[in-house]
Amino acid sequence: MKLLRFALAAAVLCALAAPASAQELYGTLKKVKESKTFTIGFREASFPFAYYDDAKKPTGFAVELCTRIGEAVKAQLAIPDLQVKYLPVNPQTRIPLLTNGTIDIECGSTTNNLARQQQVDFSYSFYVTGGRLLASKASGVKEIEDLKGKIVGVAPGTSNEKVLKEWLEKLKIETRVVSVRDHAEGMLALETGRIDAYAHDEVGAYSILSKSTQKEKFHVVGRLLSFDPYGLMIRRDDSAYKFTVNKALAMIFRSGEVYPMYKKHFDPFSIPMTDAVDWNFKLNSMPD
Repeated sequence: MKLLRFALAAAVLCALAAPASAQELYGTLKKVKESKTFTIGFREASFPFAYYDDAKKPTGFAVELCTRIGEAVKAQLAIPDLQVKYLPVNPQTRIPLLTNGTIDIECGSTTNNLARQQQVDFSYSFYVTGGRLLASKASGVKEIEDLKGKIVGVAPGTSNEKVLKEWLEKLKIETRVVSVRDHAEGMLALETGRIDAYAHDEVGAYSILSKSTQKEKFHVVGRLLSFDPYGLMIRRDDSAYKFTVNKALAMIFRSGEVYPMYKKHFDPFSIPMTDAVDWNFKLNSMPD
């Protein structure tokens, strides 16, 4: 009897000490292991986070972070031939494509907020910014109060839309709000005079302005209308995968690799690093 108890105890200890097998994987890691494919959803015009370069290849700060996460997943699952795919998403499709399993992570300029957390989960914050207005100089718009009687554009399904409508209601400003497909269309609407101002986050406003051929006609104006921490969207209830994602980000932040990466993607748009962004990197540099 003692021998039997000893054997059972030894078996339990061996089981506890054994590494997790492929059969014990769940969620995204299990999906990737079985399909040998890791799919990154990226925004097509969220400069400098995610967009197409001149060769029509996905690039940007968030895209590079997601690509590094793909490499971490590849190493963890020991899949040398893992395929990393990139699929364009927009504010209307990004959450449905994530929750239905079409993409495994979303990289762009998505604000982590409680409303979205009812449907998805988020990585550590990789950037912080706030909402402002990109306006035509000829419009006379310098603060949100100046939108009275004007036309303002915004991308539907974004935090900017929510913030804009809250401020307009709070200040009882009567203005016409026009929905645009994405930020590139918002800039085009400004350039063609269809709108007087475009509601966007501060860094995004500077980014799309830098790409305009008429940049001298527009400026970023007004006080910050919100505080927006950006995160990479992943599926809910997937803690093992979330740990893999956050560990990869923490190592990039902690090693200091994030600073030349930041300069690479933000300097071309003349966007300086704020103290808030720097502290965000430091706060999420989790030690081993």
